[in-house]
Amino acid sequence: LLRALRRLLPLLAPGGWLDRAGFSPAPEQAFVSLLVSSLFVAALWKLRDYLEESRQTEDLLAAEASRRESEGRYRALFEQAGDYALVLEPREDGSLIILDVNEAALQAHGYARAELVGQPLSVLDPFQDPELLAPRLEAIRQHGMALFQVKHRRKDGSLFDAEVRTTLVHLDGRPVLLSSERDITDRLKAEEERRELQARLNQAQKLESLGILAGGVAHDMNNVLAAILGIASSLKEKMAPSSPDGHSLETVMQACTRGRGVVKGLLYFARKDLQEECAIDLNALVRDLVQLLEFTTLKRFSLETDLEADLGSLRGDEGAISHALMNLCVNSMDAMEEGGRLTIRTRSLPGGGLELSVADTGAGMPPEVLARAMDPFFTTKPVGKGTGLGLSMVFGTMSAHGGTVELRSRIGQGTEAVLTFPASRVEAPAEPPGVPAPPSAADRHALSILVIDDDELVRESVQIMLEGMGHRPVLASGGQEALDRFGQALSVDLVILDMNMPGMNGAETLVHLQSARPDLPVLIATGYSDENVKALLEGRPKVGSVRKPFSAEELGRKLADLGACPSNR
Repeated sequence: LLRALRRLLPLLAPGGWLDRAGFSPAPEQAFVSLLVSSLFVAALWKLRDYLEESRQTEDLLAAEASRRESEGRYRALFEQAGDYALVLEPREDGSLIILDVNEAALQAHGYARAELVGQPLSVLDPFQDPELLAPRLEAIRQHGMALFQVKHRRKDGSLFDAEVRTTLVHLDGRPVLLSSERDITDRLKAEEERRELQARLNQAQKLESLGILAGGVAHDMNNVLAAILGIASSLKEKMAPSSPDGHSLETVMQACTRGRGVVKGLLYFARKDLQEECAIDLNALVRDLVQLLEFTTLKRFSLETDLEADLGSLRGDEGAISHALMNLCVNSMDAMEEGGRLTIRTRSLPGGGLELSVADTGAGMPPEVLARAMDPFFTTKPVGKGTGLGLSMVFGTMSAHGGTVELRSRIGQGTEAVLTFPASRVEAPAEPPGVPAPPSAADRHALSILVIDDDELVRESVQIMLEGMGHRPVLASGGQEALDRFGQALSVDLVILDMNMPGMNGAETLVHLQSARPDLPVLIATGYSDENVKALLEGRPKVGSVRKPFSAEELGRKLADLGACPSNR
C-alpha cells in the first residue's frame, strides 16, 4: 500500500499525469489532496508500528509466562525433593556461595533460609579442603557432574555424613552448581556394623579351629602324660619310702600333675572341659598360677601376692576360675609393655564372701574404653594380638558363680580387676579329710581286666600299673578287637575303656559290651569330662570314669569304687 501511494503522489503533483491529461485542479485542491494523502500514509505507518509493538509485547508476555511456569516447576521439584538441594555459585577466589537451599536441607541442618542464602558453603562444610575443592570443581567442569562424601555440620554443632552429587547447570546465563545431598550416617553405620560382624564371624571361626586343635593336642598330651604318670607311680609303689630314686619318681609325678593342669586349660579353651564343682583353696590356686607366671614372664614383671589366711574353701569350677585369673594376669602384663608390678590379693568380705583382685601398674584405660572393656570381641590390642574375649569370658565365669567382676582404672594409674564371690559359695575352713589309702595287696582280688585303648603307650602303662596291683590285664587296641575277643569266649572281671578311639569309639563299644554282659563293670578313661561321659554314667551303676592321666593310686581307688571282684564264671 505504501509503495502504491508513493507512486500515486507524483501523478497528482503539478506537471504530473493528470496535468498532462488536461485535468488541472486548483492549487488549493492539490494542496489539500497532498495533505490528506500524507496524513493517511502517516496513519498507516503508525498502525504498522503499533501492530509490531503488539506482536513483540505478546511474545514477551508469552516468554514471561513460560519462564514463570518453568520456574514454578523448578521450584516445586527443588522444594519437594527428598534429598537436600543447594544452588552454589563458584567465585574467583575458589569459594562457593549458597544462592538457594530447599526446605529439606534447611530442616536437616537446622537453619532458616535467610541464615544460609548468601553465605559460603563452609558454614555447612567446616572440613572443606581447598586442595580437594579445586580438583572437584575441575572434574565438574570437564564431566558435568561429580560424586563424593563430606561431613556436614548442623546449626547445633553436630555432624553427619553426606553423599553429594554436584551437577553444573546454567541459571540466567551464568554457570552454577546444583548440589544434591543425602544423609548416609545410618548407611555408613550399618556398613561398619556389617564389617564388624564379619570380623567377629572370622574371629569365631578361628577360635573354633583353635578349639578343635586344642582338643586334639590335649588328647595326645593326656595319653603321653598317662603313660609317664602310670609307670612312674607303679615304680614308686615298689620302692621303699627312703629310696633316693623314690624322690626322683615323685618329681616326675609332680611334673605330670602340672602338665595335667596345662592340658585342663587347653580343654577349657576348647569348651570341652566344664569341670564339676569342687572345694577350691583360692590361695593355693593363686600360688600355683604365680609359680607358673614366674617361669613364663622373662622376669620383666614383679609378681606380688597379698593373700589372707584362713579364707575358707570356695565351691566352684576350679578350671574356670583358674582360666579367668590367667586372663586377668595376661591382660595386666600386656598393659605393662615396659614391665611393672602385678599384685594379686585375696580378702574375706564382711558378709562372708570372698574377693580376688588383680592390679597392675600399666597405662590405665580412658573412660570410653573402660565402659566397653567386657564387651565380647572388643579389644584395643593390634590385629593378631587379642581376641576381645578374655574379659567377657571372665564376666561369664563370675556370672556362673553368682559373683561379680568390677574394673577400676585411670589413665596413668593402672588397672585393677576385682572378682567378688558370694557368701553362699564359701565354706568355713576345716581340717582336710584324710585321703583313703588304696587297697593293700592283701585286700585286693586278682582281677582279669580288659584294657581297650588305641594308644600303645597308654595300654602298656596301664598294664604295668595293673600287674603291680596283682591283676591280670588283657590288652585290645580298639573296640572291634575287644568285641571279637568277647566272641571268642574271653571272660574278664572288668573293662578299662578309652572314650576317644578311631573307628568304633568308646560310647559305641560300651553299648555292645553291656548288651553281651549287662553286669560287667566298666571304667571309662577319658581326657574330657564332657556331657557325653556324663550321659553314659547316668543309669549305669556299674560304669565309672577316671580322668587321664591317672596314677596307679588313683586307678586303684577307682577300681575299688566300682566294687570290682572276680565274677563267678
